[in-house]
Amino acid sequence: MGGSIAVTIREEDGTEHRMCRWTNPLPFVFSGIFAGEFNLEEYLKIWNEMREDYLENKDTGNFQHNMTSVYADSPYLCPMGYGLIVIDFQKKVIISSQGYTSVDTLPIVSLQYDREHENTGDSRWDHFKKLYPDKIIGFTMYDRDNEFKAISMELKEQNKIDFAKVEEEFFVSNREKYRDAWMEFIIDTSPFEVFKYKEHDKNSVLEMKEFIKELGFVLSEEEEQYWGSWIEERCQEE
Repeated sequence: MGGSIAVTIREEDGTEHRMCRWTNPLPFVFSGIFAGEFNLEEYLKIWNEMREDYLENKDTGNFQHNMTSVYADSPYLCPMGYGLIVIDFQKKVIISSQGYTSVDTLPIVSLQYDREHENTGDSRWDHFKKLYPDKIIGFTMYDRDNEFKAISMELKEQNKIDFAKVEEEFFVSNREKYRDAWMEFIIDTSPFEVFKYKEHDKNSVLEMKEFIKELGFVLSEEEEQYWGSWIEERCQEE
C-alpha cells in the first residue's frame, strides 16, 4: 500500500530539500544510505520534475506527471501523510516519525512477503543481501519458545549472516512454522545516528520538532501552522 510522507534531506554543504514523497522507496533509501550507495541525484530527479511541473501548470491543473498534484504542492518540513523523515548528511542524523518502515531493522516478515509477492526484479531481500552483508550486527526475536532463539543465533557466525541458511530455514523448510514469529535483523547505521519519535504522540512530536530546530533547521510560518494542525488533528497525549 503506502502513501505520502514528508521527507527532508540536508546535504553536507547545507543544501536542503523539503519534499512530500511516496513511502514505498524508503526501505531502499535507507539501505542505500547505510551501505554508502545512496544516489541523491536520482532520488531528487522525480521530485524536481514534479515540482517544476506544479509551478508551471498549477493554474490550469494540466500536469505532465500524473502524481504532481499528489506530492508537489507540499515542499514543507512538517509531518504529513504517514509522518516525517529527516535525513541530515551534515550532522549524520536520521529522524524517523512514521509507522511505514523501520529505519535500523529489517523484519523477517517483510522479507517473507517480498519472496512470496515480488516476482520481478530485486526484492528487498535480494537488495538486502547485496548491500548489507557487513552491516548486520544482530537479531531480535520475539518468540513463543526457546527453539526460535536457538535457531536465530545459529544463523550468525563470526558477525556474518549465512544468507543461504536464512533462506532455507525461513523461506523454504519452515516457512509456515515461523510465519507468526517476529524476527528482525539489526542494522549498523553508522555513521548516522537514528532518532525515533511516535508520529501520533503529542509530546513525542513536540520533542522531535524542538530537536529539528536544535539541528539548525528553520521553520517557516506556514510550516509552523502545519505542525500545529498535525498535533491538533492527529496526535494524542500518552
